[in-house]
Amino acid sequence: MKGKIPLTEKIELEKNEARWRMLVSGLVNDLQMSGIVDSCDGNRVKIQLLIKTIIAPESMRSEYECFTPGNLSQEISSGHSRIFEHLMGKVYGKSWIFFGFITGKVNKPIVINYFPWLDIFIYSQKLNKERESIFAPNHYLN
Repeated sequence: MKGKIPLTEKIELEKNEARWRMLVSGLVNDLQMSGIVDSCDGNRVKIQLLIKTIIAPESMRSEYECFTPGNLSQEISSGHSRIFEHLMGKVYGKSWIFFGFITGKVNKPIVINYFPWLDIFIYSQKLNKERESIFAPNHYLN
């Protein structure tokens, strides 16, 4: 891959839950796949990925609490908070998390979330100033 891709952006990956579950269940140690992203100069580029860990939706527990302050009444703000909590549950409730690397001359840690309700994958790369052990703990990348 030549050039730069944004630190965080949408990525197109093949949706193959059966293949993902092979990694989740330990049948394979990693998955090699490719993704399509928009580069910083506006071109669409193909990147190679090595996915080391996938966390399936049923393995995660999340609760969402939203507070919507503003100049609206307490009752309206409370109603909006309930709407946002419901939305967050829909968006994140069935999401998948992928940990791995963009492969190349130097492997760059990446985390990808897949949100089935929105039918979208979003990735984020590790910043140079971030510690790899915090961005993606070793047990996710080994």
